[in-house]
Amino acid sequence: MIYHHNSTQAILKNKRKNHRFFLSKGTVVWLTLQTEENLLEESIEAMILDDSSDGCGLIIVKDSPLISEQLFRLKQGDFCSINFEKKPPIVGKIIWYKPLDDLIIRLGIKYNNY
Repeated sequence: MIYHHNSTQAILKNKRKNHRFFLSKGTVVWLTLQTEENLLEESIEAMILDDSSDGCGLIIVKDSPLISEQLFRLKQGDFCSINFEKKPPIVGKIIWYKPLDDLIIRLGIKYNNY
């Protein structure tokens, strides 16, 4: 029983390290939203606010009309990908979003690969 517990902890620790290596608070990423029509929209610059083994929190600043238009169509349950420089993208789903003020949106993303 102890062996099983330790091996489970090791697996969870490794999953967490895989993303934690490059997903830390303040990391700039590019979020690509997928619409109901399965058309990928232009990527939006976002910043990691927090990260866990199965998801992350992002902050997006609506500093252009294009970003505002894309975020206006945003819905809970939409699929997306988080892209990094020289790293494979992480596919996920928008679990929640919350406007913090007129310019800043906070998103909760759940990773699909776990």
